[in-house]
Amino acid sequence: MSVLYLTEQYASVRLDDETLLVKIPEDKATGRAARKSRVPLNQITHVVIYGAITLSTSAIAALMARRIEITYLTRFGKFIKGSRDLPFPHLRNQDDCAILTRHETDCAG
Repeated sequence: MSVLYLTEQYASVRLDDETLLVKIPEDKATGRAARKSRVPLNQITHVVIYGAITLSTSAIAALMARRIEITYLTRFGKFIKGSRDLPFPHLRNQDDCAILTRHETDCAG
């Protein structure tokens, strides 16, 4: 199990089956091409987000359902908020998870 560090500005993360699909946009300044990466949910214990990175609602719900902590930092590493601070301490069972994700049927994993 490991920590997923998301540091590429303007990247987006969405849930795709049992993986997180990370899309990193091209960087015109450096000439670096856009790229994608898949990270299996069962290999993640914590997600750390630096700066302007978008997580889809379904990705957040899947992480929370698996009790995977999410920490939000500024681009420069200053702490903003952690998922332990969010107002969802009751999110502990399949029914609560289904309410948040609507069309997800097995998000508790």
